[in-house]
Amino acid sequence: MVYATLAPENRINAQLGEMGLAGSFLCAVADIPATRLSQALRGIKPLDNDDARILLNLLDELRAWTKAFEPVPFALDNPTRVKAFLKIVHDLDLTTLSVEETIGKMFAQQAPPVKAGDLVLPAPKPTAELLRAVSDLDARYGKRLVG
Repeated sequence: MVYATLAPENRINAQLGEMGLAGSFLCAVADIPATRLSQALRGIKPLDNDDARILLNLLDELRAWTKAFEPVPFALDNPTRVKAFLKIVHDLDLTTLSVEETIGKMFAQQAPPVKAGDLVLPAPKPTAELLRAVSDLDARYGKRLVG
C-alpha cells in the first residue's frame, strides 16, 4: 500500500526521522501499540484517524518542548520519563513559551563569547535562584527532574 505524500503515516515517518526517534518510543509515550504504527509505516494497515491525530500532536508537542529548552538538551530517550514530564507540565498548565522565556533569561546572564586573545575565564555558575527552583521541583515530585 502506497500512501499519499501528506498521509499521516508519511508525515509521522518523516518527523520520526527528523527528530531521530523510534516509532516504538513514540507509541510508548502515546500508549498506542507499537505494532499498529509499525504496520502503518510498512504499508500493511493504515492508522485510524484517532491514532494518527494523537501521534502527530505528540510529535508537535515534543518538538515544541525540545525547542523551548534550547540550548539545554531535552532528552527523548526514556518514554517513561517523557510521559511523566508531559503529565507534570499539563497538570501545572506550563507552556513552552514560559519555559523558553525562563531558559532565555538564564542564558542571557552568561558571559559574552570569548574572542582570540581574551583572557579565558571559567563559565558562569547557575544562579542561586535557578538552583533553588530546580531543588524545589525535585522535592515537589520526589525525584530528580533535571539531570
